[in-house]
Amino acid sequence: MQPTHSPLLRVLGLALFAGGLLHCESNASGESSRLSERVVVNEGRPTDPGAMPFSFSGAIRKVRDSVVTIIVKRRRALDWPGRVFGPDEEESEFDLIPKRRPEEGDESDGELEEGSGTGFVLTPDGLILTNHHVIDQAKEIRVRFRGDEQELAAQLVGSDAATDIAVLDIEGADHSVVTLGDSSLCESGDVVLALGSPFGLEQTVTMGVISAVGRGSVGILDSGFEDFIQTDAAINPGNSGGPLIDGLGRVIGINTGRHWGDNIGFAVPVNLGLKIADDLLTHGFVLRGYLGIHMIPLDRVVAKQIGAESLKNGVVVTQVELGTAAEEAGFHAEDVILKVGRVKTDSEARLRMALASLQPGSEVRFSVWRKGAELELDAVLGLPPEASVEMKTSQGVEIAPGLFVADATAALRKQLGLAQDTKGIVVTKELKEGEASRVMVGDQLQAINGKKPRGVEEAQEFISSNRGAIILCTFLRNGVAKMVAVRLQP
Repeated sequence: MQPTHSPLLRVLGLALFAGGLLHCESNASGESSRLSERVVVNEGRPTDPGAMPFSFSGAIRKVRDSVVTIIVKRRRALDWPGRVFGPDEEESEFDLIPKRRPEEGDESDGELEEGSGTGFVLTPDGLILTNHHVIDQAKEIRVRFRGDEQELAAQLVGSDAATDIAVLDIEGADHSVVTLGDSSLCESGDVVLALGSPFGLEQTVTMGVISAVGRGSVGILDSGFEDFIQTDAAINPGNSGGPLIDGLGRVIGINTGRHWGDNIGFAVPVNLGLKIADDLLTHGFVLRGYLGIHMIPLDRVVAKQIGAESLKNGVVVTQVELGTAAEEAGFHAEDVILKVGRVKTDSEARLRMALASLQPGSEVRFSVWRKGAELELDAVLGLPPEASVEMKTSQGVEIAPGLFVADATAALRKQLGLAQDTKGIVVTKELKEGEASRVMVGDQLQAINGKKPRGVEEAQEFISSNRGAIILCTFLRNGVAKMVAVRLQP
């Protein structure tokens, strides 16, 4: 898929990419599945030693064994989507190293091409954070640790193109993990270091400072969900998905791209990355906090109409949707939203990004201007309108009364605590048809009336074509098959 962004912008890694529940249940092992409770976090501002250190080798040692090179193979269409051109219209440097360049008139699907990016380990059991565009459309994903020639197979847990975040999973139970910082405390001038594998050169370190925070409207992400940390630390092809760390060795960002021809790099704040990863791990999709307003930017014309000439920036509420968090919090039309928590809302994009970074159910304080006075409104963010469909999907499809199933994706396997090799259709909600015939979460649906469905859609077709009031389902648990009679009328 050909990205649509400014030709002056260049995203690094593989090709440029082409919405959690309110609570979290424990997985089958009894361990909390909420990622934010499993990672190592060290909050607070870096201390000021009063002098510039002569070396940051200590900070690098803390993180280097947790940084991995990601090797990806995928099939390319003949138009080579994702390739970015420079100002001189010549092909730019690119991570992919094609085995064969398609010739004119070639109608084949092309061969698998190999490229590389970077990622870092979040948990001892092998969860890895990287960019979505690094693994987008990958047919095969492998990772390699520092100084290790062995490449480990990686499973895609989930990815979110809107924020360019992806989560991978590798086998093992004792991997070295990074320590996360608090990206909301970053300030311009903070020293940062970028780690990655630019041009295949593993464990490359570059240094710079944070040039700006909250940088939006850059044009890298088509979704508009941009809230980048800008840095002059060199970010080159292959750095995508790698950690941006502070002087204490704490990860505060995920390296994502750079401005063409300039030493201007961008990283996704780690707070946002962790939130997205948490959602992907827990449910397989991302839920973004929903306020329930319509809005326009505050310009001179609008400011004059509502008597807000004294304000330099903000977002004007034009309509409050009934039954939403905004109505319950007391928002009115013509309110000007100045801040969401500590974040200044100087544009619509900035406000949307601030809300999207929060979970439904989050209690947020808004600073609002109303008819010459400033006030504070507290709102508990709700679910976006499309969330009910996504939540139903995450909970499975009810193919018969009380029988909820879903196709076994990597995200679902992680959510239910299933083995990585679990395939086919799995039960997502316990079915009780009498104690002797109990069907448990994680059981695999093998057959319906003797026919083996290839997926949930085909299972629904089998059931809809059944003429009786009962179907005979075969379930597999720990290698043992069991047949259960399921009634089609409750």
